[in-house]
Amino acid sequence: MSKPIVLTHLTKAIGILLCLFIFFHNQSAFGQPKCSDLFESAFKIHVADVQVEVGPRIYHVFEPDGWFYFKAKLEDRQVNIRAFLVNHEERFRSTIRGTDAFANMIEHFGKDNIDVIQGRWFPFSVSNFQSFKKARERGHSMEEAAFSTWTGRQAAKYGYVFVDVNIERANIRGNRSLSNQNSENFVEYIKANFYKTMPSPKGPSHRPRVTRSLPMIE
Repeated sequence: MSKPIVLTHLTKAIGILLCLFIFFHNQSAFGQPKCSDLFESAFKIHVADVQVEVGPRIYHVFEPDGWFYFKAKLEDRQVNIRAFLVNHEERFRSTIRGTDAFANMIEHFGKDNIDVIQGRWFPFSVSNFQSFKKARERGHSMEEAAFSTWTGRQAAKYGYVFVDVNIERANIRGNRSLSNQNSENFVEYIKANFYKTMPSPKGPSHRPRVTRSLPMIE
């Protein structure tokens, strides 16, 4: 059993004991059983129904309070994905999972209409970015690291078994007049393109770093 799970069970046990203490204390002192707001906030599960926005070139599911966000756009047979999936350890339950959203997106656009699935992972996107970095720290190639991410695993599941991945820089302030890419307005991000078949070179000197998907990196 992992430490986070042990700590979670320990926290729940302590909360139950506190609630029982408050229950009997209030019953003896005031004759009315009452549980603390602390206990309620510690055990309350946030359950949400996601909202859906779909169109010929868009598939967007989201939870209004920001716990869940998955948006995919189809342009020139390429799907660009942006997603925020809440940490599974947090107290949240949704009517849809990230894997369901990905599957529904593939079905909505039609796999035959998608040649490329693109992910752009910024430091603040957490899950994919951290998975990629951890895999690189363990000595894996950029391509292996890309397939170790959540998006990479989903793409491979649907047959997108080749990847071209690069580290790029983006202007996060939106000021196009800035030219100094070393300024704090720019941040490094990871761009990964997942393909069903080996992509054609973009030019005589361009040879994309592409590899077939590998088993998930633990």
